Amino acid sequence: MAWKYQEDNLDEMRNLRYFDIEDEPRKMLLPIEGYELVPLMSLEMAVKPLEQLIPDIQRKVYVAKENSQEPQDSLSKDESGSIHLYTMEWEPHSQCLYFVLNTALRAENRQELKPFFPYLKLFLIALLKLPSEKRTVWRGVKLNLSEQYVKGNTVTWWGLSSCTESISVLESPQFLGKSGTRTLFNIECENGRIIRRHSYYPKENEILLLPATQFQIIDKIDIGSDTHIIHLREVETPFPFLQSPFDTTSTSATNSADITHKFNEIVINKASFISTNTNRSTMEKVLVAITKYPKEKWLKHEIEQHRADKDMILGGQNITDQDVEIIAEELMASNTCWYRLWLGNNKVTFTGVRNLSIALKINSTLVKLYLDWNELGDEGAILIAESLKTNKMLKVINLHWNKIGDHGCLELAEMLKVNQTLEELRLGHNLITDSGTNFISTALIKNNSLVVLDLHENQITDNCVKTFYEAMKTNRTLKQLDLTHQTCKRVDANATMNVAVRGKIQEMTSL
Repeated sequence: MAWKYQEDNLDEMRNLRYFDIEDEPRKMLLPIEGYELVPLMSLEMAVKPLEQLIPDIQRKVYVAKENSQEPQDSLSKDESGSIHLYTMEWEPHSQCLYFVLNTALRAENRQELKPFFPYLKLFLIALLKLPSEKRTVWRGVKLNLSEQYVKGNTVTWWGLSSCTESISVLESPQFLGKSGTRTLFNIECENGRIIRRHSYYPKENEILLLPATQFQIIDKIDIGSDTHIIHLREVETPFPFLQSPFDTTSTSATNSADITHKFNEIVINKASFISTNTNRSTMEKVLVAITKYPKEKWLKHEIEQHRADKDMILGGQNITDQDVEIIAEELMASNTCWYRLWLGNNKVTFTGVRNLSIALKINSTLVKLYLDWNELGDEGAILIAESLKTNKMLKVINLHWNKIGDHGCLELAEMLKVNQTLEELRLGHNLITDSGTNFISTALIKNNSLVVLDLHENQITDNCVKTFYEAMKTNRTLKQLDLTHQTCKRVDANATMNVAVRGKIQEMTSL
């Protein structure tokens, strides 16, 4: 009986994405746009900006890609995998991809959607490659929402909507059941996508409705037993509120005047380029072909637009060392408000970090810095370490994928001996051996702030475990240590677990 209860619980958890209608905002929001301008990436790269929002997302991506080795519907492995990943559900529910993505899609502040841009582009391209289905579908919720849906009005669902074609499925025990307060939505959809062949749960025959889909409320019926049925019909919006992922032109250039204004700002060989005799279509093509803004102007515009924000997201934007100089100047300004700065997946080297390290010695607002997937090397790590010896604000730094070796680790270890602010240090996918690892573990004897240390996918063997064991005799702050997927001899699981138990580490991961 206990097993039956557990199974039912898991089924209910698995199907929660069908029942999140109550989370839809009751107002019109700004369009979903901007994501279409980012480069198309692999699934692994597309979720990089989400690693801080969804712990262990890369492991989930691995599962999704492994299950998408023979994709159907002419989708690529990455495209099929993006759909597969969306349908996966795990605990805690609030860290499932579909949950955090739909939360961002429904948020009034469109800035919350920016970390999802690379994934959203890949995912929507995949969905739009599937055949568009015109049929009647169902979804529901264990609440009475009838008062919120007035006959004759229109309503927009901003999140992705998971539906089923069969009301009997919706009324099964694993979904809504046949008793209790319920609202069932009978939906005439025009553009549904059947994702069964790409889903983690293919037996569900899920039909997905795109974000920003608008419906007319045709009718609503109270059928008794506190059950309400609301009839919706998909309608075309007067303006596109979901920008096409295939549209790489700026959505702000919606008329000839806008495009001409853009051309006025483009400078080629120090001469303004403008054509008053070229038709709009040609001008749009030229805009895309050369650029919308010179890079420096674009970056300064972004900084101006987001100077008062807590988050500054510049990941995957081909940021160079020259660009970092501009960013560093902003970090040193007295009016900067940035709390989190994303610079991952760019082209930053130790030259750019030199300016950034100077800024970190002065800045008094930045708490989280993401520099993963750059080209810092040992020289860049040394500069970062030097700045963090005096910085009293930064709590999180991500240096994954930066070709950092033992020499860089030596300086980072020296930093850890004096820095009592940093709580999270991520050094995965680098060139660190036992020597560099021992530098860091020895530094933990004196460190009283670090909570998370990530060293996955380096060149570490179980010879480093002893120094961690010694460090844990005195260190009482480290709670998470990741030593997974080493390229050399595997780290012995029993030895590392011994360190975890003796050192009271809450999460020790190794192979």
